[in-house]
Amino acid sequence: GNIWLSSPAHGLVRTPGEALKLFEIPGTPVFEHVHAILSAKNGDIWLNDYNNDLIKIYLKDGDRQAQKISIPNLTEKTDITSLYQDVYENIWIGTMGKGLYVLNPYNFQQRVFTENSAFSNSSVLSINGHGNTVYVSSLQGTMVVELSPENVDIQKPYHYINYDNTSTGTNY
Repeated sequence: GNIWLSSPAHGLVRTPGEALKLFEIPGTPVFEHVHAILSAKNGDIWLNDYNNDLIKIYLKDGDRQAQKISIPNLTEKTDITSLYQDVYENIWIGTMGKGLYVLNPYNFQQRVFTENSAFSNSSVLSINGHGNTVYVSSLQGTMVVELSPENVDIQKPYHYINYDNTSTGTNY
């Protein structure tokens, strides 16, 4: 796999570990605000900008293109802390203080994850997963989301098991 970095001097940086390749980020990004970078399964790169819009960087006819996707309720004061792509290719977006969002990367349909009230305004630290399982860690606790085939549609309900700090200890 590749290692992705963001740098004020060099922009978006990709390396397989043996060499660096520089990518320009469109606009005038403030690199202190890039807290999450996702290399999607189809090769697209996702990151946040200073307004906490998502930027999708993709190839079109051999040229790198960029597209901004706004997430309602997020402002420049709400950090996007983590990005994860699940087995159905939907993108999970963790925020600091505004909870968890799920985005369809093809039609940009999105929604707030409302199934678990403990995560409605949570401060998400990390999102990861394996197969049909998504793990979400926050300052409010930890949750394991079990995906089913119906979750290819982000509007379908998700099933989760909630853990709080009393059962798991600290999450960071």
